[in-house]
Amino acid sequence: ILPLMLRSDFIPWCIYALNPDFVHRSNGVNRDLLAQIKPDQEKMDLLSTLFTTTFPASPRREGMINDMGQAAIFPPYPLERITAPTLVIHAIDDPIVPFELGEFTARSIPGAQFLKLSQGGHFCCVTHREQAVPTINNFLNRCPTRA
Repeated sequence: ILPLMLRSDFIPWCIYALNPDFVHRSNGVNRDLLAQIKPDQEKMDLLSTLFTTTFPASPRREGMINDMGQAAIFPPYPLERITAPTLVIHAIDDPIVPFELGEFTARSIPGAQFLKLSQGGHFCCVTHREQAVPTINNFLNRCPTRA
């Protein structure tokens, strides 16, 4: 569905205006999880904000198309040479970026921390804020600072 949504700014706006749940589901937030988080207005607002950071797509269209192409082939980057502290958070049911890519990245970067979430799709840091935010904060608090 993403290639279709990248063709125009009107199409995603229309789809989101008419059925935001469809957009959330197409990003891996399944019906049951969506029903669980709907009463949490903060999470729903964050999901809406995520949509608005991606669309309108016209300013980012070329980069998003490149991202999709790169994800499909995943060129061999020398991840083992990364020395910066690294945190990888990935949901098993992410339909946008394959979970195996997150696992591979975390396994390949020396000392990387990996938070595997069972669900939440591409928006798992919002749908599972209770797990993600403390993990992110702990990670950042342990990172060395530069003077």
